Amino acid sequence: ARTYPPAPSGSAPGVTQVVPNWNDADYLNNFGQLLAALGRRYDGDERLSVFEFSGYGDFGKTSLAYLRDALGAPGPTPDDSQPKLGYYSQFRDQTITKASIAQLVAANVGAFGHTQLVTTAENPEIVRELFADDVTKKLSAPVGIRADCLGVQSPLPEWAESSDSHYVRFNDAAVNAIKQRLTSALVVSQWCPLPNGTDPRSYYEKALHDVVRYHVSMTSSANFPDRDPTSAMDPKLYLLWAKANASAGYRYSVEAKPGSQSIQGKVAAISVVWTNYGSAAATEQWAPGYKLVDFSGAVVRTIPATINLKTLVHDDSSSSREEAVPESATESVRVDVTGLAPGHYTLRASVDWQQHKLGASHVVNYAPMALARDGRDGSGLYPIATLDIASDAAAANGS
Repeated sequence: ARTYPPAPSGSAPGVTQVVPNWNDADYLNNFGQLLAALGRRYDGDERLSVFEFSGYGDFGKTSLAYLRDALGAPGPTPDDSQPKLGYYSQFRDQTITKASIAQLVAANVGAFGHTQLVTTAENPEIVRELFADDVTKKLSAPVGIRADCLGVQSPLPEWAESSDSHYVRFNDAAVNAIKQRLTSALVVSQWCPLPNGTDPRSYYEKALHDVVRYHVSMTSSANFPDRDPTSAMDPKLYLLWAKANASAGYRYSVEAKPGSQSIQGKVAAISVVWTNYGSAAATEQWAPGYKLVDFSGAVVRTIPATINLKTLVHDDSSSSREEAVPESATESVRVDVTGLAPGHYTLRASVDWQQHKLGASHVVNYAPMALARDGRDGSGLYPIATLDIASDAAAANGS
């Protein structure tokens, strides 16, 4: 570790600063052992659903801007970064080398292969290595993004979005990789305190627009300026805040396409439409399916769905949209009515939780997903169509 004299100002004035040597072999080995021990204890526990990439950075970010700005210890210059670090660093806020990153990536992935990993994205080389195909193959899900300061900063880092960025100007593959990950992996954000001089309305508007544009999966319950107010929140600001929270994540619904029922022989077919009204798709393992229920309430047929809910997300680059664009997909549900007694039947849909870890030390189960529609019964099923089966069981008329 390296010790820096107390900074005259900042979050800890007068306090001596001690910073690890991120590239020291002993530090990397010891931290890797710590990760391995944590993984042995918690990776098989379904109560742990997300683990953040660990081992480098400051204040929850994979960058060292504090060393540059407050302690006068910047990282290599852009021209020196490639030979000294092994990758390009534009803002002098990085000191970890490519080799050390590879060691930390291997340690995190090896320790938490059964748990959703996320990472902050300030370091482009960490993003590149964590998002690589060979790493994804070792994990239960693609590595997601943990973004900071909703309402103030974009969920995408400057190196991946700014026209002045070296990575953007040279069309680096890491830029496309992180943008693609927005629609295919977990994006977790958190509210940020209101900076001095910032208009509260513009703060909440930016938060809402960013939730929709960057497919934010989850916000937070703290840090926004009206979290601990002494007076009632402005109703207009409340509406923006509420819309940002409600738009985050997924909101699925399902319905039968009117007039789509048909019958051929002993098989009834119904077109069913699934829609996601949220800004992000599900990243957990949720399994949609159907049950045919008879007039007594008994389930007489169980039919798996072919719809992949993870693909239902609208990719929209608009910077000012105030609500997510619904994304839908249709499938034909085929019901074999052979041997069914004459009568009135209901086709019901549900989405069941199947996010489990192999050999889990603690198992977590949830009720079927609450869909964005009414009609849910006590078993978590939603009626979407009816079938009337005639006495010869050879005709089925949907209504």
